[in-house]
Amino acid sequence: MANQTDDKAIKLVLRSSDDVTMLSAFLQDGLVSHQDIHFDKARSEVLMVIDRYRWEQDAERRERVLMGLRIGKVSAMRQKKMAGADPLNKAPSFYNLLNLAYEQGQDGSKSLNFIFSGGAALQIAIDDLMMSAGDIAPPRPAMARPDHEDKQDSNDKSKD
Repeated sequence: MANQTDDKAIKLVLRSSDDVTMLSAFLQDGLVSHQDIHFDKARSEVLMVIDRYRWEQDAERRERVLMGLRIGKVSAMRQKKMAGADPLNKAPSFYNLLNLAYEQGQDGSKSLNFIFSGGAALQIAIDDLMMSAGDIAPPRPAMARPDHEDKQDSNDKSKD
């Protein structure tokens, strides 16, 4: 449950691809541990906790907050380059979320695709979009604001 004194806590119910696109903006640069991703096959749901940067705050106010995600009607979950895919690896591994997208294939298949830095990815196959998200802890100060400056481009410019 979100901190009751924080009137800016986000609580969302997602029903469309536009909703997922909006959530992706809130989650950009979120940190996810493979230990905070749980697929409950019996309930057909995925539960996840993401340590997200609060982009909706003023630039001078750097904060992070834990957000819980619940994805229902899940039929399968596939991981790529994630430690959780190896049951022998018990060490915590963290992934930086770059993008979340809802995709519907020509065959009618539906999925939520989490793309992380370093080539890691999580694909959650769903029967229908049934997802909720909400801040579950009070915000806390962040060490820094995520920087998206493309260092490679600035290095290339210095060669001109």
